[in-house]
Amino acid sequence: IFYFFNFPWDCNAHSNHSNHSSKPIPYSRPEVRFFISYYQKHPQEIISSLKRAQPYFKTILKIVREHGLPDEIAFLPIVESKFRIKAKSFAGAAGLWQLMPATARYLGLKVKRYYDERYDIVKSTHAACRYLKYLYNIFGDWDLAIAAYNSGPATIKRQLRKVSYEKNVWALNKLPLETQEYIPEFYAILTLIKYAHLYGLELPKTFESVPDIKYEVKIKTTLKDISKLFKLPYSKLLIYNAAYVKGIVPKNHIIYLTKEISHALPSYGIIKKDARNIYIYYKVKKGDSLWKIARKFGISVRYLKKINYLKSHRLKPGQTLLIFWIAKSTPLS
Repeated sequence: IFYFFNFPWDCNAHSNHSNHSSKPIPYSRPEVRFFISYYQKHPQEIISSLKRAQPYFKTILKIVREHGLPDEIAFLPIVESKFRIKAKSFAGAAGLWQLMPATARYLGLKVKRYYDERYDIVKSTHAACRYLKYLYNIFGDWDLAIAAYNSGPATIKRQLRKVSYEKNVWALNKLPLETQEYIPEFYAILTLIKYAHLYGLELPKTFESVPDIKYEVKIKTTLKDISKLFKLPYSKLLIYNAAYVKGIVPKNHIIYLTKEISHALPSYGIIKKDARNIYIYYKVKKGDSLWKIARKFGISVRYLKKINYLKSHRLKPGQTLLIFWIAKSTPLS
């Protein structure tokens, strides 16, 4: 299915991580030409999709490469969800990769009422890549693997048994209508992205990664409260922590913090770092109490006493208290 793809923006130099052979896009097929024509008339659908992906597309591309899949797979969510993280179909498929609940659980994702990892950019992308790799190993062809991603492997196997000549996706003319359109639409989108300059498309040129800065919540809280606590943009927290469906974060759960945290931390007082964590301390002022400090930072009095080994509620001005720490796998700039 795939050709050598040169990205029109900086997503690191391309390297062929997979051994899958390349072949050109079948421009002459009427199905592909139909969708190329459609998107020429409606280019904003592709442009808007890529704009939504700007805060995290580099992470998706990185994960696709880690799994040894062709780079073009990173654009499959345009067909699936238009890169809408909270997309949900009438059938119950959800997230960027539109995974059904049963499939998501089979792939190791948690699907609960208030916490759904199908909306987690990193975890859902790993799951989708594992599934696509599994399908490719079954069919040995990316067209068929992607068609199976849409309609299910059983459907493709059943249709292949009815074909006596060349077994490829174009020969399967009794697939569900959605699946029949799936591959040509994907081809058309890849064509317009690759040759954007020829089609007069002004695509976004800068893309970011999911921040590699994590914070373990010690008491039940909300993303809105965390936004206020760390002075971070609420809209970005929602993108990176979309798995918390209602914005509620249970005790001992991990959230992603945005890169703006590096500018917010100095306002908290004393900061100490080691190779794995950033520790934030608070200097007690006159009139402070454990209850006031705990409320200020969204933690419990019990937790505050425990991590500071306090035996009573008594505090002294100038006393230093450990408030929280942030796990990090990359240094904060």
